[in-house]
Amino acid sequence: MITIKGDTWAWSQTAPAARVGTGTVPGGKCSGTSTTVRPCDIMTANGFLTPATEVRAGSCTMHADASGRQYVNIAWDQTAWRTEEWRVETAPDGTYARLTFKYGRTFTHGYGSNAGLTVRRPMEAVLGHDAPLTMTYHRGTKGSIAYVGRTWNMGQYLKDQSLQNSIQQVTSKDSRDTHWHCCSCLAKDSQCYKGNSHVYPLLQIIDDKARWRGWVGVEASFHPYDGQADPRRHDMLSVFRVTEWA
Repeated sequence: MITIKGDTWAWSQTAPAARVGTGTVPGGKCSGTSTTVRPCDIMTANGFLTPATEVRAGSCTMHADASGRQYVNIAWDQTAWRTEEWRVETAPDGTYARLTFKYGRTFTHGYGSNAGLTVRRPMEAVLGHDAPLTMTYHRGTKGSIAYVGRTWNMGQYLKDQSLQNSIQQVTSKDSRDTHWHCCSCLAKDSQCYKGNSHVYPLLQIIDDKARWRGWVGVEASFHPYDGQADPRRHDMLSVFRVTEWA
């Protein structure tokens, strides 16, 4: 039995979060040119710039099912969280593990290694990563949920056009990054788009050798306008991973 600690950032349609600025404005040196990158504050979901809002403790034990497949049982001390289980698979190079939902009420997938949450790689290392990446996610919008898988092209963050994509480090003290996506055409007469842009809080996947291997994250883009009969129907929500081993 191993004692563990969990730090979680979470968002819910019962308490829609506004978009907040990270205090960082992209420039041509990092992406595109000074004429194609709009000097707009990179946005993220409110609550992600501060320490985790949910902190809990518990213990975990490793098991194997009848077929020999490993899984981990996590028993949290808090009554509200109770127990969850994850199937465990080891990466081909043996430096990190993939956790697949077995049962529980809150999470869907994740990755783990011996690196703690305070370990991260700088954005230069992320941009320099040359292995192909795959993005898989469950997306909920307008009352339906869809599974999507596609290639994640790091090159799109080096050349901005009409679609503005920015990835920003949140802090140097842990693995938080954030992704902001909007279309400059929607800004109309303004320089920066203020509407229903996409905000994606991210956590870096770091392996046993402190190498960056991708992200796990969520989209927490709540519809910003209340002048509709059902604004929550227009929320853009998802859970996803961007990895070379998906």
